[in-house]
Amino acid sequence: MKARTTLLGAALIVALITSLSAGIARADRPKVEEEKGAPGSGIKKIVHVYRETGVLPPNGPAWLETNREIVFDNGTTESQAFHDDGRTICYSRLADATGLTTRYTEYDKSGVLMEDIVHEKNGSRSVYINVDTIRGASKDVELQLGDRVSVVYTVEPWPGGRRDEASVKNATALRAAPAASSLPKGAREIAGFTTCGAVKTRILVKSTLITAGGASRHGYPPRSSTYTATLNLNIKPTPVSSTVVAEGVHSAIRTHLRQVIKSDADLKTLWGNHAARFSAAPPLPKVDFSKEMLIVLFLGERGTSGYTVKIDKVEDDGQNLVVSYREVKPPPNGPVLNMTTQPFVIVSVPLSAKPVRFERLP
Repeated sequence: MKARTTLLGAALIVALITSLSAGIARADRPKVEEEKGAPGSGIKKIVHVYRETGVLPPNGPAWLETNREIVFDNGTTESQAFHDDGRTICYSRLADATGLTTRYTEYDKSGVLMEDIVHEKNGSRSVYINVDTIRGASKDVELQLGDRVSVVYTVEPWPGGRRDEASVKNATALRAAPAASSLPKGAREIAGFTTCGAVKTRILVKSTLITAGGASRHGYPPRSSTYTATLNLNIKPTPVSSTVVAEGVHSAIRTHLRQVIKSDADLKTLWGNHAARFSAAPPLPKVDFSKEMLIVLFLGERGTSGYTVKIDKVEDDGQNLVVSYREVKPPPNGPVLNMTTQPFVIVSVPLSAKPVRFERLP
């Protein structure tokens, strides 16, 4: 009897745990609702995603919307995410004839636009940064070469004047940009530029807002408030596509060599020096020098097998093409052959008039 009671108690505990687990799972499970767009609105459907708050009315809403996806008749979609701190982040994938591909926008809890990044079909980007949303603070912004950047502030709805100043450090990273064709609604531009260098740039913005709120009624002097905002712009280099044309560990070139080749004549000279040790010369690589050029890297002679050279990446930093490479060595105490090797690699990249800088990685 005692054993049967113990088994019954254990079964009740298991059932209770299972029930609680099921309840927790149901509480964590989001609620999804779909609604059709109104006729003539251009919207095909709207999908809402809610999470349960654990609060019962009237103390608060039982469900909060966390995500929303809008599907338009033309195939464009917009995904919206609502954060606990009040921010709204929208990501749009455009499929109509606007000339845009994607758009990322972020709003603060008051609905003021904080950041707007527009990707265009030609690969360029327009970046709008609203300094009003980072008053007295600093913001890090990742940019790409060639981005058109507008530092803007929100036009205040009440009467009064406003003075804005912007100073730029590391100004070599920027070049003047033409006037922006369009700005976010209610925004005015403080500084506009196009990025053209792979450096970190800081923009300091000082804004003074003068309001006439008390002056008209009570004769008080206009009120003014000043704030500063700091934008830390990290301008990233642009990746350059590269294709391996030839690589190996044996060559008649026994010294370290780094070279850029832009003609058939220079390639034939290099290839003749490289293939001098072979009884049957390897075929000459085929390159269209009207569109491409070659980046050549020979490490020089090494005393054993196990050495190779790899080009990790080629990037355009605005002033140079930067070739990052590394020497791959045999593992310590690993098996090697007692023979000399001459590791090399040759890659093709799009033709460029910019200088080429080689950087050796550890």
